[in-house]
Amino acid sequence: MTGTRFYCRAIVRRAGVWALVLSGVLVTGPLSGQRAAPYLASGHWAYQALRRIDATSPAPIWDLAGNAITVSAAAARLRAATLAGPTSLRAMAASYLERLETEFPGVVADHGTLLTQGRIEGGGFRERGRAAPGAGFVLGEDWTGARALPDRHGVYAAATIALATAHLGAQLSALIEDDDVDVRETYGVARAGKVGFWAGNRTLRYGTAVTGFVLSGAGDFTGAGFALHEPVALPSVLRHLGPFRFETFLSKMERNGIIEKPWFWGARASLQPRANIILGINRGSIFGGEGNEPTLRDVLEMLAGGYGGDVGEFENQVLSIDLRILAPSERQPVELYAEWGADDSSGGWYKAPAITVGAALPYIGAWPHGSAAIEGTVMYEKPECCNTYWYRSVFFRGPWAKDDIALGHPLGGHGREARLRFGVDAFAARLRAQSLLFARERGAENVYSPEREGTSVGGALSLDWNVGRFEASWRGEVEDGNGWRATSVKAGVRLYF
Repeated sequence: MTGTRFYCRAIVRRAGVWALVLSGVLVTGPLSGQRAAPYLASGHWAYQALRRIDATSPAPIWDLAGNAITVSAAAARLRAATLAGPTSLRAMAASYLERLETEFPGVVADHGTLLTQGRIEGGGFRERGRAAPGAGFVLGEDWTGARALPDRHGVYAAATIALATAHLGAQLSALIEDDDVDVRETYGVARAGKVGFWAGNRTLRYGTAVTGFVLSGAGDFTGAGFALHEPVALPSVLRHLGPFRFETFLSKMERNGIIEKPWFWGARASLQPRANIILGINRGSIFGGEGNEPTLRDVLEMLAGGYGGDVGEFENQVLSIDLRILAPSERQPVELYAEWGADDSSGGWYKAPAITVGAALPYIGAWPHGSAAIEGTVMYEKPECCNTYWYRSVFFRGPWAKDDIALGHPLGGHGREARLRFGVDAFAARLRAQSLLFARERGAENVYSPEREGTSVGGALSLDWNVGRFEASWRGEVEDGNGWRATSVKAGVRLYF
């Protein structure tokens, strides 16, 4: 009991320190040109654009591995890049800024107190051979591999409208597909100083790699959260660790395995010890639920990174750390990045880790329109004792998924993957093409095994052509395995107003 009281006091003291930091942030006041604008959606092209700008900008690099970048902040960053650096950088930044203005009229000039944006979209889609990650935990009893999903095809229509003032903002979105109405990416925003609060539905991702181990950007969450819109200095000697960034959210899920109405908590924090280095930590946890109600001590232990409950039955956690290093050069900058993840605890970070390493060329030599990257991932099998399988929970019996959509890395928890990416932004960024080639080898403990165990190869291609307020898009992806194939195609046109 004495140890428990000491542990809780340590948590309270730590919370007190962060309360002081947050108080200082709140009284700082909004920075010039910043407002409660909508956030850039996960997967928005501006993330890749800002990453390329970082390569040649004299300013410190941004933390682009989370979900706290607003449209106004992106415009301010691009605007600054048009005024400094090499001629090729200024031209590239100006092209991206013009395209962002197409989507969000008024964001470049930023005059007045109201920023509005509207978009309507329509097209067709087709999906075949899809699968959801498997559930269960015990091989030979309740273990399931790839759970086949029905093929789908049809037409879709979508609309989005957003507005923002200095302190309040909102985005309303609706997607009609297969006679169903989806309102993901619908939320409200409030800003106080450097802190932004949101409530509603958002699609979220964590990690400096294209797809992270905790949240890959595929799943959406209905809940609430807050984030630092600008980095802050930590108190006392901790300020020497560099600018600090933080974001977190809490959401409710319908079901995970045998547990109904569990909670989902996610968070990301990062430090920037040098202008060209960012180190981050990502957390995600499915916890509680009907018949699995937590105590305050359970929650505090989970937040601190320990077990929830007596032996972890209260929660299912995934965590990772990531590192991004930019080696600047006028001739050929190189970006190096890595992510190291663990499923739950008991030494999982070194007994059965997941590791991604990659190297990217933000632009290719004297050709500023092109970019490329190579990336490798390995996810190790469960040891004989005291650890769970990746993306499965012995207590919840559900996968690391939401509504049959995998939340983590598409490799699936056990195996190896190699990726090669190549992109082109041409004709003043009006034409954007992104391609991906990959080879995977899924192991026996994979959430898609045994049905999709073994090797597979595939690729993805996206094309966007923008002409004024109109834009045409095409997306295609294929993965070909031993006796199975999964494909998806989506094409449409957009009008911005």
